[in-house]
Amino acid sequence: MSAVTGRRVKSLAAAASLAATALITCLLLIRTTGITYDEPSSLAFSWAYWNGGPPNGVIEYPPVISYLRGAVLLALGAEAPRIPAQLNPASVDPHAYGQFFLFYNRVPPERLLFWGRAAGLLLLGLLLAAVHLWGGLFALAFAALDPNLLAHASLATSDLPLTAFFATSLALWAWARGGGPAWAAAAAGAMAGLALGSKATAALLPVVFVLSEVWTWAINRRVDRKGLMAVLSALAICLIVVVLAYLPTGGLKAMFMYRAAQMGDPAPSYLFGRAWPRGHALYFPAILMIKTTLPLLVLGVWGLLDRRLWTKVENYRRIALTATALLLLAAMSVRFQYGVRHVLPLYPLLTLGAGAAAAELWRRRGVWRLAAGAALAWHMASSLSSLPHPLAYVNEAFGGPKNAWHIVGDSNVDWG
Repeated sequence: MSAVTGRRVKSLAAAASLAATALITCLLLIRTTGITYDEPSSLAFSWAYWNGGPPNGVIEYPPVISYLRGAVLLALGAEAPRIPAQLNPASVDPHAYGQFFLFYNRVPPERLLFWGRAAGLLLLGLLLAAVHLWGGLFALAFAALDPNLLAHASLATSDLPLTAFFATSLALWAWARGGGPAWAAAAAGAMAGLALGSKATAALLPVVFVLSEVWTWAINRRVDRKGLMAVLSALAICLIVVVLAYLPTGGLKAMFMYRAAQMGDPAPSYLFGRAWPRGHALYFPAILMIKTTLPLLVLGVWGLLDRRLWTKVENYRRIALTATALLLLAAMSVRFQYGVRHVLPLYPLLTLGAGAAAAELWRRRGVWRLAAGAALAWHMASSLSSLPHPLAYVNEAFGGPKNAWHIVGDSNVDWG
């Protein structure tokens, strides 16, 4: 075995170990984390996608992850919720419908909840594979041990599925525009379509494809025909996948109108120990400062902003930076501010930057190599210290998880 092959085998073994650590941690969290407010209705609507929809005809959750979870629930033998006779099924609130489904079913609620959550671990694996493909081993280490990704990967919600498809789409797009095969652009579009079938936030992905390519054209001072074809194929495949995902539901327009109205409707938020009746423009930047481990925050920002770290794959940084800026600006423009989960797709991007910065420190050897190891160890220790309640993670600068409820609320701590 050559030295190069030996290093590659060791790298793949390390990557597999990190991914296994994340998946095992999530399996333990699935068993120990209490039910959140949204999970019963998420599970119920997932089952309903395979059974003609709920009695009130309202499909509140996007289809892609719902079909996956619904298939698992069908395999368990779940049945329609037993709604009390004195209630009109057509007027049952979606969350009440979820409670009836979970607690008035032939399958025990513990089993429904476990397997409904566990179905999402397939997408955690996809997310980690995308981060490794895009950013290498250091980026994977930061992602596999991130408290926010671990927390939301353990729940039956749509936040981690969106993040997984979002990151995979961008990783494939970066690969396509960095000399990868022609089919990678189409695959990026397909993943963008699946992301749009998971949450409306993914509407930013086609914009990232276009803007990152325009940025490249501006630098090169010419339009690249190959790049133009890649953009058009990605957008076309994305549209086809979105239509196919929503076609059985007949609810694409209704779903997007519902979410658009929700995003534009000011809602009270809780930050730094006080309530903001109409939200706050800096809510999400503040939440990222509070709920991101300090090593990931510092290295992630450095890695995304310093182009010297990306001399061989500068387009990777352009794509990541474009996506980061769009996500953050979009989040700051809305007043629907219930937690870091609304900007969860930022975390794979931060881990990409942190991976690039840590890899640079590692290459410098000596004390710099020790600094890279110390940063990763700090990230890991800080994350693990929040177990078994990573949902309430707060970094050391803000007092740690025990201080979470003093400064943040809702799904930043718990929403059970």
